[in-house]
Amino acid sequence: MGTDVLINVAPGETRLALVEDGRLSEIVISRAGAQSLVGAVFLGRVKSVSKPLDAAFIDLGLQRPGLLAYADTPDNAAKLIEGAAVLVRVLRDATDDKGPKLTARVDHPIAPQMRAPLLVAAAPDPVDHFLGTRVQPAWRVMADDRRFKAAEYYAGIMPIFAEHDVEEQLDSALIPVVPFGEGASLVIEETAALTAIDVNSGPRGDAFSVNLGAVAEVARQLRLRNLAGQIVIDLLPMKRRDRRDQVLAALRAAVTNDANEVHVLGLTRLGLAELTRRRVGETLGARLGVASRTLRSPETAALDLLRNLDWRGRGRGARQIKVSLSPAIEALLVARYRALLDDLVRRHALQLDRSVDPILAPEKYLL
Repeated sequence: MGTDVLINVAPGETRLALVEDGRLSEIVISRAGAQSLVGAVFLGRVKSVSKPLDAAFIDLGLQRPGLLAYADTPDNAAKLIEGAAVLVRVLRDATDDKGPKLTARVDHPIAPQMRAPLLVAAAPDPVDHFLGTRVQPAWRVMADDRRFKAAEYYAGIMPIFAEHDVEEQLDSALIPVVPFGEGASLVIEETAALTAIDVNSGPRGDAFSVNLGAVAEVARQLRLRNLAGQIVIDLLPMKRRDRRDQVLAALRAAVTNDANEVHVLGLTRLGLAELTRRRVGETLGARLGVASRTLRSPETAALDLLRNLDWRGRGRGARQIKVSLSPAIEALLVARYRALLDDLVRRHALQLDRSVDPILAPEKYLL
């Protein structure tokens, strides 16, 4: 079936899906007003040095200082003294309790008169960055917006993601249980310390064949969910050493297509496969605001509503649309997305009748 790059443009959000042989492998999301800093270059200033952490805290002029590990400096931190200026690039965005993760391995010109802290180069748009660095000549690129000149324009009746089964696969990527093979499954649990992946056997297949299928699916899930850091896979027990070696080799081969750096460390005595994946950006769950009992945040749902209204406006259907919203979505439409909503209502001449239903869950709306 080949490889397709599908681009969906909607009010407030642009999404890119990488689909390999009909299966969703990666998703890239760019949201207005929520731009990632990953890839941005700063001239920072060393705020403090922590010998126990083998790292320095770098003032970037942001709310929190960034963390620069000695291992991420070309000269092993020889110049990391308090008050010194240092050129860094953001590897990972800040979280609720941590500042951005940085690297000093940067090749970018700076003017002598620049004074730290200073933003030297803004982060690239993630969709544009993907198109400029990842797309291969044999891939088919389609977009539902004509601003992507190098892409084939999609003018189908169904939304581009729905037409190619991306929406359903995207929802599935937010669920811990991942079926594969003949009844087997993975159970993916993300924690603050590591990601644990459990392999469950199905009614058919021996441990060796199930494990081979599992490592192939794990490699896809790492990319799709953007899982990173320390990862352990609880494989089914295999007595023969040659079979264990073959599964490990299959895992190493499966992660070669990953754009992020992945290191397969080996098997523990308990049969756990250990690997690490470089952390770049948020996980898919964090990006979409997945909570313990919901599949998406109110913000993701609000953008989904705008996308649906925009698509309906493009069609030839009725201009009168009635929608019931949760209070959380209504609050976002009023406070954050009012201009986008007003623009698409005016542009498509919609007669929108929206009401708030306090019974609806925070991430729900009825259209």
